[in-house]
Amino acid sequence: MAGFRVAVIDCQPLPEVVQQVTGETNFTGCFQALFDKLVEERGGPRLQMVSFNAQQGCLPGLNEGFHAFLVTGSFSAAYQVVPWIEKLRQFLLNTYQTSPITLVGICFGHQMLAHALGGLSKPSKNGPEVGLSTFTLSSEARNLPVFAQQWRQLQKVNLIAIHSDEVVELPRGAISLGSNDHCLYQGMILPCRVLSFQGHPEFSAKPEVYEAILTHVAKFPEEIKSQGLEALTSSFTDHIWVASCIRDFILQKTLIPE
Repeated sequence: MAGFRVAVIDCQPLPEVVQQVTGETNFTGCFQALFDKLVEERGGPRLQMVSFNAQQGCLPGLNEGFHAFLVTGSFSAAYQVVPWIEKLRQFLLNTYQTSPITLVGICFGHQMLAHALGGLSKPSKNGPEVGLSTFTLSSEARNLPVFAQQWRQLQKVNLIAIHSDEVVELPRGAISLGSNDHCLYQGMILPCRVLSFQGHPEFSAKPEVYEAILTHVAKFPEEIKSQGLEALTSSFTDHIWVASCIRDFILQKTLIPE
């Protein structure tokens, strides 16, 4: 079996210094490593990641046989008025309105999907959230089968975070996955269509990318950088649980009420 194809709408080519340290040119390899690790630990079907460079205007076609579009993180902001972001925003809205393809967003991708579908993202009022981010699934989200079938496995969701913007208003019909003291919406779900997380499950599969970004690229105070690097050595994250939920959602292995 060839597996299930996911178009990764990669919104950030990695700086040369990060490429040299990690061997990764963009975020697509991080997601491939995450879902390959999921297969290694839990079995099940493999997701094949196919990369599209959004900053160069490369976007997947709606009839190219993809099971999902996954929007990655970025150093840019979803509310910026620049050509490639405007094009991506319209593409996501058109996909949501005209196609049954599943949409998944991580960090900037979470903010981008919210913004494109009628919500709003802004600079985080509490400043950057860097390091371990913990939140409890909202009661409304917890009762959805995609989470309920695995809920017994954990009490809280722990993910690596690095962001300076946040979603402040959800699209109509979206369900909040939960919040913490730093960020109002740590994720959202639009039943059967959209699933997004503010945190980064893929960085737990490729921690060297997160480390290189923090060390060589991020313009944060040293205290915040140290806090982020500490998360790599001292914290357990729920990246496999999140990857499993994303895969189930993409493959629609569970019925989610409209």
